[in-house]
Amino acid sequence: MKSLFLAVALFLIPSLTGAGIFDFFSGLWSSDDQKPATEAAPRNASPPNSSIFGGLRAGVTKLNVRQKPSREARILKQIDSGVQFEVLSSKPGFVLIVHDGETAYVQESCVEKNAFRIRPGVTALNVRSGPEADASVIKQVNGGITFELLSRVGDRMQVKFADQVTGYIHQDYAESEARFTKNCEAQSEPGAGTQVGSITEGQSARMAELDFVHIRLAEGTVGWIASSFLHSETTEGSAQNLVLDYQAQSDLVARLHHRLKVVDLLAIKVFFTQKEISPLRLRLSDFRGSLRGVFRDDSELAREYAQELLNESDDVLRNDYLALLKMMNSTTLLRACGGQVSTSIKDAVACIQTKRDTKNSSDREVSGKPRIMVNLPGSYLQVFDDEGILLDYRVVIGHPEHKDNRAGDNSKTRVGDFRILSWHENYSNQDYPAWDKEPLKAAFGKWTAKLNDRHAQYIHGTIGYALIDWAAIRLAPGSHGCIRSQNSDIEKVKNLCEAGTAVRKFYVTREISWEGNSTKLLALDNPYDYQDIESNGYYYRGSGILVDYKHPSDAVTDR
Repeated sequence: MKSLFLAVALFLIPSLTGAGIFDFFSGLWSSDDQKPATEAAPRNASPPNSSIFGGLRAGVTKLNVRQKPSREARILKQIDSGVQFEVLSSKPGFVLIVHDGETAYVQESCVEKNAFRIRPGVTALNVRSGPEADASVIKQVNGGITFELLSRVGDRMQVKFADQVTGYIHQDYAESEARFTKNCEAQSEPGAGTQVGSITEGQSARMAELDFVHIRLAEGTVGWIASSFLHSETTEGSAQNLVLDYQAQSDLVARLHHRLKVVDLLAIKVFFTQKEISPLRLRLSDFRGSLRGVFRDDSELAREYAQELLNESDDVLRNDYLALLKMMNSTTLLRACGGQVSTSIKDAVACIQTKRDTKNSSDREVSGKPRIMVNLPGSYLQVFDDEGILLDYRVVIGHPEHKDNRAGDNSKTRVGDFRILSWHENYSNQDYPAWDKEPLKAAFGKWTAKLNDRHAQYIHGTIGYALIDWAAIRLAPGSHGCIRSQNSDIEKVKNLCEAGTAVRKFYVTREISWEGNSTKLLALDNPYDYQDIESNGYYYRGSGILVDYKHPSDAVTDR
């Protein structure tokens, strides 16, 4: 009997290989509590809600996105020109009002528009004969008086009062009043289903006249920006129009990483390694419960997947969860489908299922500005552009300690953000002279990239490029701090990355990758024996995105 239990336990225990790879979701849907596979519910291809998309005027940098339409409101983040966003306050079919002292959206069909009045509290407001500031005064009015708006001339409004008197007033003293023709919901976002109040037929409310624009960024942040910085041209479409740049992709992956509780679900399988927990105690129903919990605990997911949660459609939850993990590890899918996450997870999943990931290749044309990522524990260098990975190859990093180190300290490769200053062919210096004769030509190999690193830790090839240089990569114990590559690889980097290319060297021992139809958590070695590596974040290797990253507290930096 014990042999039977042991066999079952070994069957359930996930495979651990290398430095600790855990396959996620591989074969999870077969168990003693298995139920018939649930067919994924067909998704009705309903047309997306029409939206308005815009951007900032050219040259705008670090514009504050605030929590409320006020210059005193809390700053949520800052954005630059080139960032695209949905303009919520211009969404067709909705109007913005002031309800209980806060801005709110109501359906346009609920209100009777173009009802204007002088702001309450105003006394003896001059009504002038023309739009000029010194035009003659023909009448004075007090707050609460209604009028008809005839036209606008700059910041002046041409108005007609009930007594048929026509004149001009400054727009700052007027407000638009909405009269409700039927019962209506007040919402914090247009069409988002986030009700904040109710308005009954016959009530009135002030139309919001603001110097701010309500926006939603591609990664989901909702806030207000000053309207004076908005580009004059906007476009109509759906959330799929939003193309996420690298920063927006990073923000989105970080949000999804926490919303989807990725680490918690990956840890489900790690439970098998805990001696105090019998492998047979962890039934797959426990895992399904954890997956459902992810969708139930997130208010937006719970609302969108209410039917699937009610019917316990575990296959739908699993497939959509996997689709999101796949997107988080793909620059192509993040750019193409990430913008839809802010409005509908299901729309994003449908997009993911129809798109193909870009094949890794250094032969295709570079899209946008490339960037270099070097994860020191993994000993590899990656080059990304806007479409995905261009290069991914093995390198040698600094040895933890070199007795002959000319730098006068340890040889650990420093972490930090750098850029390429210049490229040099057959580079040498006084410490490492070049050998002109084959096969030892060039101490730094064929090409060397100098960085803005005061410790002269470069990215370069391997001595003796006339030889088979893969041997130097695989057999060398480590460099004096530089990133050393095969000469064939560094030449590809040189062809893709000109001077000015950003280089990030970081230290993460936990990577999340996508292979085949499953995701993997890879626990890397800690070659420099740094502290705090269990709390310095995660790296999504397929998209080159760091989540919750901070340098280890004892890491060697360039400072």
